[in-house]
Amino acid sequence: MACNSLYIAGENLNQTNKMKFYRILGLLIIFVANSTAFCSEGKLTFMVQEPKGSNLDLVSFEEKLVDFPFIIKYPAKWYVREETSGLMSGLFISREPVLKVEDQYKTGVGIYYLENYFFRTASPDSEWGKGAKSVHYVPNWDEQKNIYLTSLKEQGCVIFSAVDTMVSTYPSLKIEFQSKDSRIITYFIKKDFDLINLLLEAPVKEFAGYQKLLESIVNSFQITE
Repeated sequence: MACNSLYIAGENLNQTNKMKFYRILGLLIIFVANSTAFCSEGKLTFMVQEPKGSNLDLVSFEEKLVDFPFIIKYPAKWYVREETSGLMSGLFISREPVLKVEDQYKTGVGIYYLENYFFRTASPDSEWGKGAKSVHYVPNWDEQKNIYLTSLKEQGCVIFSAVDTMVSTYPSLKIEFQSKDSRIITYFIKKDFDLINLLLEAPVKEFAGYQKLLESIVNSFQITE
């Protein structure tokens, strides 16, 4: 075991721990409730990488656990945690230590990778599923974007802007909003059948001071496959 990393293979998760892993500020849980990734069973496995230095210079993230389809840089003095369970994986880059599954951070970047999120199986009782053993479909991207915005509004978040953009040639929705305690910029990226969600967050009173650094981390993000 390397001195700068910690590897833990978890047991099958109970419902409480599953919800901890599938947290995206209480937001993405709503979005993925019917997706293959959310429903898949699996063991939670995670690895923590401690700081590589004592400054905020950006260093390259080197995956050790999950084969992520992207590259990104992050501040040398920050912590990194990789998590995977079923078809959902997460990468958490944070100012605060994230040494356990229960640890939550106040300032950082979260990246959630959901394989086959846009590849759904129609219910046998639905109009599409009747009379067929298995019917698959891809939800409309515009409808999905509306779901994301509606869910934020229903949770009482203040939305400052929502714009269509491109990230590494893939269609994306960028939303800037504020929850009770945090100011957040999030990107929903449609990568073929997969969904990648980036979250930049910091406490409301500290966000202005961290915004440039957080955006530099996201600007280093690049989808590789």
